[in-house]
Amino acid sequence: MNQIVSPLFLILDKPTTLDKRADKERLLDKLNQQTGLYLPIEIDLKVLREIPSLLRKDGFSILLTLGFIRDRLKVIAANRRFIYGVAIDIGTTNIVASLFDLNRNQRIGHMEGA
Repeated sequence: MNQIVSPLFLILDKPTTLDKRADKERLLDKLNQQTGLYLPIEIDLKVLREIPSLLRKDGFSILLTLGFIRDRLKVIAANRRFIYGVAIDIGTTNIVASLFDLNRNQRIGHMEGA
């Protein structure tokens, strides 16, 4: 399954007196290193505001929900345990809708109709 939304777990280095970059900058660098994509990255403002407290609460580890949109990545959410997606297959005689757990890359259920 080719996903346009995917989870990614990151562990960041803690800030030091030698590395005084903002959390956002360290997060973006780690994200590029781990994915190897080096694409432009957008972060929703709501998520950006949550990141500093989430990093400190969880020992500088974070689970990001990434959206792959054309030629860029978008950070959609942070530290969400449950991420679901729906896929709809419209065939010539049948329609199938499937619900997926995107963290496990697993189909949870589906409905079929003519």
